[in-house]
Amino acid sequence: MKLYRSKNFTPLTVNVKKSDSKNHQLIYASQLYGTFFAVGAKLLLSDDKKSLIGMELALNNYKGLYNIGFLKQTEDSWDVVKKTAVIILHVQVDDNQYTNNVNRKRTITLKKSVLLSSIDELFVGRQLHCLSSASPVDHLDDAIFDSEFYVRNGSYIAKIDRMDDHLPGPPKANMPTGGSPTSHCMSTLAKLI
Repeated sequence: MKLYRSKNFTPLTVNVKKSDSKNHQLIYASQLYGTFFAVGAKLLLSDDKKSLIGMELALNNYKGLYNIGFLKQTEDSWDVVKKTAVIILHVQVDDNQYTNNVNRKRTITLKKSVLLSSIDELFVGRQLHCLSSASPVDHLDDAIFDSEFYVRNGSYIAKIDRMDDHLPGPPKANMPTGGSPTSHCMSTLAKLI
């Protein structure tokens, strides 16, 4: 897939106050399956306020037919690369068809201790999980068609070449951090102030 980037795109900046441990601060917003949703983080600080010991994430669904929720993998996704805290939000539609095997949550707590003075940025990425692990043909008989991963025309179905698979991911240990915020809806780069 060849990607083209608009020259008229204005990157938006997100700031998260390190000293605010009372409010859920906006760290991510996106739209999937026609549902607009946002995620806020409430910082959990040590008693001396020098360490970030966790974050309580809250996901609000605002508009659209389907509710999006966190998967358990989100709890283990927090890492620190250089001076950037990295979180990957593992999300999926809560369609009531597969809920016997999956627990999707609207709030989730991440635990990890890091000195506040050692991080300057928060990278928030999003990993969307497919509704069904069934074969594409079997998926045609499911109650909800997964339009984020497939396209259909009558009895024909094809997997979509998702742009998410071709965009830059989270910072790695050997990559420089900083620079301009991300310019796609799969991630957010927030400045910790």
